Amino acid sequence: MHMKNNRFSWLFLVLVTIIMLSLAPAAQAAGRGAPLPPSGGKYTVRANDTLWDIATRNGMTVAQLTAANPGVNPAALRPGQILTLLSATSQVSDTVPEVPRAVYAVAPNDTLWDIAANYGLTLDDLLAANPGVDPKRLMVGQELTIPGISQEALASAESASAPLEATPAEAAGAPAAEAPAEAAAVEAAPPEAAETTGAPAPDAASAPAPEINPMAQEMLDRINEKRVAGGLSALAWNAQLAAAAQAHAEDCAGKNRGSHVGSDGARLAARLQRAGYDPSWSGENWANARSVERAMQMWWNEPRGADPHVQNIMARRATEIGIGVASGAWGIYFIADFGSQ
Repeated sequence: MHMKNNRFSWLFLVLVTIIMLSLAPAAQAAGRGAPLPPSGGKYTVRANDTLWDIATRNGMTVAQLTAANPGVNPAALRPGQILTLLSATSQVSDTVPEVPRAVYAVAPNDTLWDIAANYGLTLDDLLAANPGVDPKRLMVGQELTIPGISQEALASAESASAPLEATPAEAAGAPAAEAPAEAAAVEAAPPEAAETTGAPAPDAASAPAPEINPMAQEMLDRINEKRVAGGLSALAWNAQLAAAAQAHAEDCAGKNRGSHVGSDGARLAARLQRAGYDPSWSGENWANARSVERAMQMWWNEPRGADPHVQNIMARRATEIGIGVASGAWGIYFIADFGSQ
């Protein structure tokens, strides 16, 4: 009886060992996530693709994808571009490939939002690469790490767009010191906080304006949806604001760099006056994105307390808007000029 028990125990252990060995490869594969691309695989960039999209789709990290494509500028990804995918062998390695990183010196009036947008990053990407950096206390000359781009590519991008001047929020009829602390891509007097008391005003202002760009119409609708939902009146389309916004969008697209300062040095107030608009209050949002939805997400998802774009969208003083749309070498430049007379 004792011998039989020993034999049974021995056979049971052998069986368990065989099962564990057969399951090990599957467990390893499961731990690595999605199926790996074939060795030496290539990927053709599609419209609206980002490095994050492509990496996720192919079971890679952004770090691995940028390391496999050292010459690719994430801020200049374009449809039809061919990217190299890591081989299965290199992905199995526990060693994380070195990611190209550049060092950027903060210029006067720079904000993290501006820097991130100009290099095809999200604000979270830039903050993650620069732990300990306070977005409200950037200093001129402060060095920031720009992930996913080489120092040579960064220098080339800067020389191609120079001279460039970013600008802080400019107050219309109020001291500049009263502007929001992080006026990333915004020029405005600090808008009053939106209140949800009272019934929403009619949203007739969202009716299609004559000869409006479809993407501008879509952005107008999205902005007015936000305002009406917050108990504010919808903004009316203004042709003069639209002319100023369109001219600035084309200017930004031409130099492939977003800014509140025109190539001729003109700031928002001067550009509005040039278009024949004399505001009692004005504000401006800009974004470089691949769609209206993405631009709105960039503006609307700012952290509370550092949300100048949201403040412009929800400004109680704003009554009119004009929107410009122009395609650049990377993405589309959206300019939203807000005002009241």
